[in-house]
Amino acid sequence: MKKMRRKKISRLEEANRYLQQEYGEEHNAGYVVAAAAEPVYHLPTPGGRDLEKILRLETKRVLSNDWVVRDEKRFYQVERQSQHHAPAKSKVRVCEWEDGRLEIDY
Repeated sequence: MKKMRRKKISRLEEANRYLQQEYGEEHNAGYVVAAAAEPVYHLPTPGGRDLEKILRLETKRVLSNDWVVRDEKRFYQVERQSQHHAPAKSKVRVCEWEDGRLEIDY
């Protein structure tokens, strides 16, 4: 406001012209910082195995007392890892790829 008073700016049109043509550039010059490096817009594509992991569907499910996982109205019997106890209420991840393959991570 002080700068506009010094320049005897009193009308809205004059104020808008001053802000756009003179003050904006002067004000922004105080905040300009040069970039440390050129930005990289293109990253290398992930490898085949990583790409498969990215494009798969993952859902979290709970393992029942009898080592069964339910996923979308289907039941999967998980191979027992131990004879002593079943991991009741353990979390598992059901992974499904585009070609229909399924994998259960426990």
